Amino acid sequence: MKPFGARLRKLTLTAHITASLGWLGAVAAFLALAVAGLASGSPQTVRGAYVSMELVGWCVIVPLSVASLVTGVVQSLGTATPCARPSWTPPPGWFTTAAYGR
Repeated sequence: MKPFGARLRKLTLTAHITASLGWLGAVAAFLALAVAGLASGSPQTVRGAYVSMELVGWCVIVPLSVASLVTGVVQSLGTATPCARPSWTPPPGWFTTAAYGR
């Protein structure tokens, strides 16, 4: 495959960083909701936290994790070096793929 030009490479890098950081932020929000649900004594707060966690999980975390994986693969395919050549490239993909199996 021919390497991407500078514009396309920057676009894929921006998409990958945006998806990855959005995923990280969504996981932080999920963690905050989990702590609030565990620490609260109010049944309404606990119920609300867990309903919100389900929504954040399925509507934000899963799509952003898929976007992060896909943009990472697209970005690696558009570079001059093979996908698995750098030592830091395969492990994030493995971890993301393993997370889907849970």
